[in-house]
Amino acid sequence: MKLSLHKEIHVLSKRLPAATNYQLKNIKVTSQNQIRICICPSSGYWYGQALTFEVKTKDSYPHKPCKVFCKSKILHPNILELDGEVCLSIFDDDWMPTMRLEDYVQGILYLLHNPNFEDPLSDYFCIAREQGRIQDAINSISANNLIESTD
Repeated sequence: MKLSLHKEIHVLSKRLPAATNYQLKNIKVTSQNQIRICICPSSGYWYGQALTFEVKTKDSYPHKPCKVFCKSKILHPNILELDGEVCLSIFDDDWMPTMRLEDYVQGILYLLHNPNFEDPLSDYFCIAREQGRIQDAINSISANNLIESTD
């Protein structure tokens, strides 16, 4: 892993929790080209859940985009059910070499707070939406992601 990427991760771990209203709980390097991020959304459908995402960097980073996968079991219209790949234009078509890991974290948070219901990837999500049962379906699939209350 490039030194510049290590510096980015160090800066992110210090600065980004406060910048994300403490929704970013953890960021760490898990292997040569993989970064694991834990996010706990402060509101929305996935409120109260600890969701783990994996950013797979390439040797060509930042000139080429990384791939982002949700490693937690989740029902989300913009996350593929099969492998958890997160679909957001800045992770692919709209990527620019000036973007950094912070943009990935902010992009994930954006999708968690503003899911794109108009172009869902998940058939199950579409069915739940048609039946008016989105929150019930999310809760049943994501039950293992719930954070234990400390009250």
